[in-house]
Amino acid sequence: MRLVPVIAAIAAACLTAAAAPSAKKPAQGQPARPAQSAPSKGDPFSVAVRVDASAASASAAQTIAIKGGRVRAWAQLSHRLVPQKNWVKLPPLDDSGLERLIRGYTAVDEKRSTTRYIARVTYVFNQDAVRHLFRVANIGYSSQTGTAILVIAMSPSYSAQSPSAKALAQRK
Repeated sequence: MRLVPVIAAIAAACLTAAAAPSAKKPAQGQPARPAQSAPSKGDPFSVAVRVDASAASASAAQTIAIKGGRVRAWAQLSHRLVPQKNWVKLPPLDDSGLERLIRGYTAVDEKRSTTRYIARVTYVFNQDAVRHLFRVANIGYSSQTGTAILVIAMSPSYSAQSPSAKALAQRK
């Protein structure tokens, strides 16, 4: 009889795992795409944005797209890390200031023509430089990402009428 709570907890964990939506696989021949502003592989200082620019040449269009994406990536990162009430405190940054904050970038799904450049660019920001900027501007921020957890209440004495047993018995 002492195994009933343990078995119920294991069954609830299995049902929760089975009910979770599975990740969709991309169609064959198509690369997987990250979410619009989701950090890449759990890094809160990485931002992926779509860039699209036209100019007189492909290299000029690429330069314009990368610079424009840098500005949008900074806006997404700063809004992700800083509470909304402190957005007005964010210092304005020019191109050279943004370059100092970015450690690097990678482009995927690139498409070029003689006058246009389209890609999905992931900008990786330098954590120390971003933290220093926030510290100098006296802005509080949070760089921790949340994770889902499962809490299972265990009781030394099992009762079918207890609140935890009733909660486990409900089908939701």
